[in-house]
Amino acid sequence: MRTFIIRRLCPASPNVELPHQLVVDAHDLYKSLGKYGLNSETTRIRIPLDDPLYQMVLVHEQKYQKYFDNYLYQIENEFTESERDNAEYLVLWVGNLVYEAWSNMVNFCCEKHCYALGYQVHEPYRLEEKSLGNKHLGNVVSAGYVVSCSLKKELEKHNLTNLRFIPCYKEKRNEIVGYRLNEEKLLPPLEYFDDSKILLKCETSGVPVYTSEIRGQIEIKRDVANEMSDFNATHEMITQNGLRLYLISQRMYQLLIPHVKRNFKCEPIKITD
Repeated sequence: MRTFIIRRLCPASPNVELPHQLVVDAHDLYKSLGKYGLNSETTRIRIPLDDPLYQMVLVHEQKYQKYFDNYLYQIENEFTESERDNAEYLVLWVGNLVYEAWSNMVNFCCEKHCYALGYQVHEPYRLEEKSLGNKHLGNVVSAGYVVSCSLKKELEKHNLTNLRFIPCYKEKRNEIVGYRLNEEKLLPPLEYFDDSKILLKCETSGVPVYTSEIRGQIEIKRDVANEMSDFNATHEMITQNGLRLYLISQRMYQLLIPHVKRNFKCEPIKITD
């Protein structure tokens, strides 16, 4: 497994004029990074954290520190096929977006509106026309995952544990186009989500939202893993719209593989004593 960071060498600063030398240095550094460059105009790069060349990026950012303070970046873990096939459990990731037909009512954590919990979704769940299309597995914009009718039938054959299917209808007709995957119960709180990973808290309830920037593998204690099901959802939320991490067994992972041809990026979970 390797961990990559994606960011720009020239931070986007609409309200701040960047020093000319910063821009020059950023473009020179971009050329030096070679294969790790993604976009020369925006100096966007994707580079492994363990590559010696990454130290050049850190030196560049330190030189112009005030322009990079609180600057957002993206972390990606990259695993081999062998690592995925040998994992007991994996984080379910798929890049096929599915859009819900929702009202524009936004849920908030409390009356103080500390953070939004996303748009209200009414049952029966409805998807935009042709949103799922010919995809068999898609991640819903508001939260969670949807499978096609045919994949639902295949999964049902294997009696996967802790998995419930909720019908999804077309936007304007009572015609089922797919099924949301829903857990019967949540996992207990995980030690992986410590205070250092909290993004913000609700001022009324104290319920936190955790950052979705994950370096390395998610770790789970062996005693928790021994009680996990084929389909699991974390007790913790990792985004402000209520998205949890969905953790699947190797058995469920293998059942999904033949049905998801693109953008399937499940990440192995590290189980510790």
